[in-house]
Amino acid sequence: MHIFKFLILLLSINLNCCGLNPCTEEDVFRQTSPDNLVDVIVINRNCGATTSISNSVYIVPKGELTDKYRPVFVADHVVNLKVKWLKSKFLVISYAEARIFEFTNFWNSRYIENFMYEVRIKEIQIDTILRK
Repeated sequence: MHIFKFLILLLSINLNCCGLNPCTEEDVFRQTSPDNLVDVIVINRNCGATTSISNSVYIVPKGELTDKYRPVFVADHVVNLKVKWLKSKFLVISYAEARIFEFTNFWNSRYIENFMYEVRIKEIQIDTILRK
């Protein structure tokens, strides 16, 4: 029995080391900021049946991918997630429910004229959603 458990452990380590990632990521939303310099991207990450789908929000230079940047917002169990540029350099992330793991209220890049973008989160009341 111990040998069987050991072999399973070795197999799982081997699969992880070979780059087999059970998680999938899907871009579900991308919008350019009003100043036309950056994009906001929402990604759904699904790692299988034993985990919930997580949502990540990134700000990246226009047209770039997310792989070089950290998310400004990460949560799971998200209901009614919306992102909206209110004006240049000001992004609002709203949701009805969420378990938030990571949030930062600003984003900047030395490659984008060293501007700083403000990020806010806003919880929407469920009864407000139901009235619409």
